Amino acid sequence: MSHQPFEQWILDDIQITPQEQETLDQHLKECPECYQLHKSWHKVQSQIRSTQVKPAPAGFVTRWKNDFALRKKEQERRQARTLLISLTSGIGAVAIAMAIILLPDFSLISLTVGFLTTIIKLFSGIESLWSILRSLVTSAPTFTLVIGGLLTTGWISLAAFAWGISIWRITTKGAKNK
Repeated sequence: MSHQPFEQWILDDIQITPQEQETLDQHLKECPECYQLHKSWHKVQSQIRSTQVKPAPAGFVTRWKNDFALRKKEQERRQARTLLISLTSGIGAVAIAMAIILLPDFSLISLTVGFLTTIIKLFSGIESLWSILRSLVTSAPTFTLVIGGLLTTGWISLAAFAWGISIWRITTKGAKNK
């Protein structure tokens, strides 16, 4: 026996036409399974309606909202951390792949030697520049050194003054917009 529309009419809270109600009543007289379902469902509904609602403990809603906000923030942190790790891993994998593809003739040792050679040349150049400046200072007349020092001090003071005014204008402009 097919119970499909009758079970749906019994369990779902829908309006049925008088003709459908008549068909349902006739089916309930003939089918003990649907009759038992109908009877049990009405008992459950009456128990649900008659049960008193127990109030939540004091402060439950506030605690739940606070805990929910904390859980949501923690979940956002975990998602951000996972995204950062994923992106970093992806970038690392792409960098390694590009290094393997584009740098097949280089070894780690040759790269290290090249890096150290560049650092040594940089320090050698700084030392040469320092010795040139030292020889210029020792051989230049005192008047030239004083004028050069004053010009350098003036330019540094002017740059510091302009920088200070720029910061002041940015901070006062930001305060006016608030």
